[in-house]
Amino acid sequence: MTREWFLDSAVTLAVLAGALILVQLVWTLFRDSHARRTRVSARVGAVPMTDDLSGDGDSAPRKLVTDSRLQRIMLRGNITVTESLFRALLFTALSSVVLVLLIWGLIAAVLFISTAGVALWVYWYRRYSARRLEINETLPGIADAMVRAMNAGRTLDNAVVRALDEAPAIYAPLAFRVRSAVEAGRDYVDLFEDFADLYQTPALLQISIALATGQRQGASIRPVLEQLSEGLRGQQQLRRDFMAMTGETRVSAVLFAVVPIVLGAYLMLANEEYLQVLLYTSQGNKMLFAAVMFEVVGVIWLYRMVQGVGRV
Repeated sequence: MTREWFLDSAVTLAVLAGALILVQLVWTLFRDSHARRTRVSARVGAVPMTDDLSGDGDSAPRKLVTDSRLQRIMLRGNITVTESLFRALLFTALSSVVLVLLIWGLIAAVLFISTAGVALWVYWYRRYSARRLEINETLPGIADAMVRAMNAGRTLDNAVVRALDEAPAIYAPLAFRVRSAVEAGRDYVDLFEDFADLYQTPALLQISIALATGQRQGASIRPVLEQLSEGLRGQQQLRRDFMAMTGETRVSAVLFAVVPIVLGAYLMLANEEYLQVLLYTSQGNKMLFAAVMFEVVGVIWLYRMVQGVGRV
């Protein structure tokens, strides 16, 4: 390592520190602004958060379960990150990218960022899929709880609140907003629609349609909820049978997608000359680009082949 290398490293780390300070400043300003808006909303009477920013008074605003896009993404994956942890993760990620860039070059840094991004997306999607599955498996019980509460003489609103209070923790944001809406005498059907859109759950959207019908028309929705609960249980049983029959196909698709990546990474790390050829020669760059493109096409092809297998 030469003197120039250490000088370039020091300059790069200085730029990294400045960028981190700037990001921290922007994050602090955004956090303070968001906290200020939340306090003002609470003082004026817990005004429901909406996604209607056009100011058109003719269209009714739609109430949301969460009030920011980032918060919705984190909620979908059940990911909770504190401010200190976010700073630590951001600093670690930027430092890792700079070190890879200084040691192995631009191509290695791009591959590192792409791999880290794909790994984060896979982690988030697995958690998101698990939450969707939990919602679909517990919806029949929630519908049954509503029917039992109405059979016990409760009103529709109280039955909905009681059923959500007895539901798993994944329904906590929805239960809190629905309880607040019922206590304030507001409509809460839009909250069910937003929660269904948040997790892409058509069954929950059907429940919201039934609730809207019961609220606006005054008709009894107990037969609808009973049929919906029975239909959802039948769908879950069919899904389990289908998953059991297609297990080999899904495992084969995962192996075909993962094995080439793992094998290529092992060969590059085990053979230093091979790594140097791929990263620092024009022919190696072309071979690496072609391998990445073929892998991307293969993963997309396999995903399309197994798309819908086991989905809820």
